[in-house]
Amino acid sequence: EWREYNELRGGLNYEKLTKFFSRRPYLITGRLIKVGTILKKTIDEWESAKPTESPDESADDGIYNFDYVSEDEMDRVNSESGETDRGKKLCERMSSLGPVAVKICQTLSQRADIVGDEACNALKTLQTANIQFDDDLAIAIMKESLNWNGPIAENLVNKDGGGKKERALFEYMS
Repeated sequence: EWREYNELRGGLNYEKLTKFFSRRPYLITGRLIKVGTILKKTIDEWESAKPTESPDESADDGIYNFDYVSEDEMDRVNSESGETDRGKKLCERMSSLGPVAVKICQTLSQRADIVGDEACNALKTLQTANIQFDDDLAIAIMKESLNWNGPIAENLVNKDGGGKKERALFEYMS
């Protein structure tokens, strides 16, 4: 699927983008539908799940104190409050939207004034415990993109190399 986008390489070019997407209107429409569906489902799940108790608002002086909460502390607080499923689902859904959504959520995890304390604490796990990108796929994409058949780095064994010592791509490039 990612190979389709190779023709877009080479900088921002309006004509190239128009030509590419006019031949593939389903890409934009499909992506918008997918994002909209996931966001709607996430909102519905969030609103129907048990919320955590709100912090004491009597001490609100108009200043929000951004306290660092370690991942271990978040897990303990979340499991005690019943928020684990709600926060976990929020993070899973946002992760499924891709790296741009994850980056936006990582930023929002520092903005309790926008998303609230509970969502803020849940989204903080995207900074430390996000779903990893598959290493084998990343290596395959790099090899194909750079037209390289050998190992990528000295410490990464070339599965197709049959044990013979080949020069690593990173060594070759530096």
